[in-house]
Amino acid sequence: AYMLWMGLMAIGEEAGLVEKLRRLVEPALKKLFPSSPKAVAPITLNLCANFFGLGSAATPFGLAAMRELEAVNDKPGVATDDMCMFLSMNASAIELLPMSGSPHLYRLPAVRGGGDPVMQAACKAFSKMNYILPALILALLLYGLAKGVNIYEAFVKGAADALPMLLYILPYMTAMLAGLTVFRQTGALDRLGGWIAPLFQWIGLPKELVPLFVLRPFSGGAAVALLQDVYTQYGPDGFLGYCASVMLGST
Repeated sequence: AYMLWMGLMAIGEEAGLVEKLRRLVEPALKKLFPSSPKAVAPITLNLCANFFGLGSAATPFGLAAMRELEAVNDKPGVATDDMCMFLSMNASAIELLPMSGSPHLYRLPAVRGGGDPVMQAACKAFSKMNYILPALILALLLYGLAKGVNIYEAFVKGAADALPMLLYILPYMTAMLAGLTVFRQTGALDRLGGWIAPLFQWIGLPKELVPLFVLRPFSGGAAVALLQDVYTQYGPDGFLGYCASVMLGST
């Protein structure tokens, strides 16, 4: 996924689309990132990807942004103010329209079975969102062709440029995913949930959402699976379903 999105970003750069996006958002973001003008475009793409629930795209754009932020860092290896600002914005981003991984949730009987006609109409619309992403990619390719870009060479170049970063982060990602799997399979997640449950009850959150609370920052796919279980078991319209939806929508 990382090489895919970096290849598509390279097409957008050669077609001039990324530069147009940078000019569009620069007046607002340059006040937040005054020392890193080149990072504005990948930061914008990262925030947009999070907004639309495209976690697989948000990660490579976020890494590209951090690479640009590090390029102007006077103290390599030490987080700058711009890096801290970007990390805070990324961690607090809102997933409003989930398009990857979770559209199937809106086709669950527990979700569609509610009596609210507005909810039923929204679920019907959201269930079609898995067609939007391919349409956006196709639109980008057609735009590149219209601008005279050799989309094949641009894509291959962008994907190749992403390979060194991918090889750098792969061991860390593998270790994190392996640790997460062990954490769940050994029952440590359930044990941690038992410890955190009193805190959840004290602040008024259902203890049943402790596993979702723990896994959401580490694995979007696992969090979607847990949300599906919550919808199936407790329904989407109650307080527990609303809380679970808010948790999943916070990156």
